Amino acid sequence: MAHEKAKSGSLLIKGGRVIDPAAKLDAPMDVLLRDGRVAEVAPPNKIRSSADKTFDARGLVVAPGFIDLHVHLREPGQSYKESIATGTAAAAAGGFTSVCCMPNTSPVVDSPEWVAWIQQPERGAMINVFPIAAATHASKGAVITDFGALQRAGAVAVSDDGRPILSDAIMRETLRAASGLNLPVIQHAEDTRMTENCSMNDGPTSFRPRLARHEGCCGIVCGRARYTTRATIHRSADPRGPPFYCRCAESGAPRQARQGSCHVRSYPSPFQPDRR
Repeated sequence: MAHEKAKSGSLLIKGGRVIDPAAKLDAPMDVLLRDGRVAEVAPPNKIRSSADKTFDARGLVVAPGFIDLHVHLREPGQSYKESIATGTAAAAAGGFTSVCCMPNTSPVVDSPEWVAWIQQPERGAMINVFPIAAATHASKGAVITDFGALQRAGAVAVSDDGRPILSDAIMRETLRAASGLNLPVIQHAEDTRMTENCSMNDGPTSFRPRLARHEGCCGIVCGRARYTTRATIHRSADPRGPPFYCRCAESGAPRQARQGSCHVRSYPSPFQPDRR
């Protein structure tokens, strides 16, 4: 968890467009902050309390802090790419106050010790960091980790991220173990056995002989990702199961599951869906 810095004093944010979905608010408002917390929200020029500083927010959006459920902070082991300090500084600059970091680091975050390490003040986090721990040891998809110990250490979910769990038996065991803890499970919607060495969507371009010969392009059939999503949702169909999240490029399977009683949610994949 990010260390909290006490903020004394007050700040009046004037004239911004306040968007707060929880309060169903979307209107010009003034916001008074006191000691780092929201003290008052009112229509323009209706706040009578004085403030140490005033910020002119006309033309700007004022909103609660954003939350990113899927980030890569690259620590431990890959700080030459990113660090918890630099990643959270960038997040804070973009208006994010909480992030959930993925476990595909070096070593993989598959133990309570590494989960605790991520949350230590020495990491220099500027915002809240919620670790997502590996679902299987070293994210190899063979043996599940100790979900209870990981959760007690601060993990908010389990996932093997870009290395999806492909074994039906291991996925069932994962969902069963997570169910008793109400611990969300996140699955990457891809069958890596079918997409290895693929670099673009399947189609005319991927089959152009010159391109294929010189660049080794192989087409990804997006239906394979859909199959993985549907297959894993089918395994998690027990309404008593844990919340299940999938990262996918199409919404049909998650939408169908939500029409039933499955605890299924999805969030966008960076991969381009097949639009043919």
